[in-house]
Amino acid sequence: MSLPYLEDLQKTSTETSLQIFYYYTLLGDYPCFIAIIGVIMIFEPSKIQSMNGVTYLCTTLWLMNSMKMLYHEKRPYFDNEIIVPYGSCSVEYGNPSGHSMFSCGLSMFLYLNFVYSNSKRDFYIKLLKRIANEKFTQDEIKMCVIFSTVLVIFAVISQVWIYLYIEDRYPYDQAWIDLVIKKCPNISRTSPIFNDVSLLNSFVCIINYTAFLGLLYKRHLFGLITEQIYFTSIIKTAHRILLYIIASSPALILNYLLKFDSFILTLLVRFTISLYAGFGLFFIAFYLQYKLRVLNTEAHQKYQELSQPLMDDKFGNQLVDF
Repeated sequence: MSLPYLEDLQKTSTETSLQIFYYYTLLGDYPCFIAIIGVIMIFEPSKIQSMNGVTYLCTTLWLMNSMKMLYHEKRPYFDNEIIVPYGSCSVEYGNPSGHSMFSCGLSMFLYLNFVYSNSKRDFYIKLLKRIANEKFTQDEIKMCVIFSTVLVIFAVISQVWIYLYIEDRYPYDQAWIDLVIKKCPNISRTSPIFNDVSLLNSFVCIINYTAFLGLLYKRHLFGLITEQIYFTSIIKTAHRILLYIIASSPALILNYLLKFDSFILTLLVRFTISLYAGFGLFFIAFYLQYKLRVLNTEAHQKYQELSQPLMDDKFGNQLVDF
């Protein structure tokens, strides 16, 4: 699509058509992904698919951030006086398209998990099922923690390295900032811009790590958990939804209410949010639900009694509940 075509299209577009396409593009944005994962988390008993959805989301975001910084291709309105963005401005680099990547990631997640459902050959799904429904050896626990820690360190450091490399080798035109601030009411001189936005988003992959640790810690405290623990009345289900909101509220408050002019402080806040968010949703929410008795605790206790005896795996190793 050429710039002259975009200029003509912008001149001839009506407000109604702009709004229609603006809201249509939201279907390919990450909030739609998050909303679907949230619905799955609330209504899917095992929490395996919701955890898998978080992994898809964070992996897609890691790939998008890395590629945007590596491409560092400006959006059309960065240096074009005529083209004006509609709505709030996205000020990270343009390509590859984040909407396209999130749309593909969400479609793949929904298809593989709810249509194709070939989980027998999916190592990650099998691991999540073992965390929920089987017993572990201590070595397996250590391996899970070590591997996930190494993976998240790689994910964060790789993005930070790309950021530092691109910022050093390929500086942007300072005139772009003036034009972006002129066109975008949501952007100021102190707002993160260009690669800074991608660097902020680089910490989001930590959510997947802390969510995984939350699942492990939940298993550590509560043992094997039957899916029937979520089979309760509609009122208790509504209470659980409220507790999910309460458990996620610290992250929401930090993200939307605390704004700093300092980019370093903004980075620290985003890092703190990412550390808390996954653990809050996958452990703290469950802990509150269990303690406030909005779960079927009777079914859980009976299941614990049935699964109490130690088992042997196929290699003859004794499995323990950690």
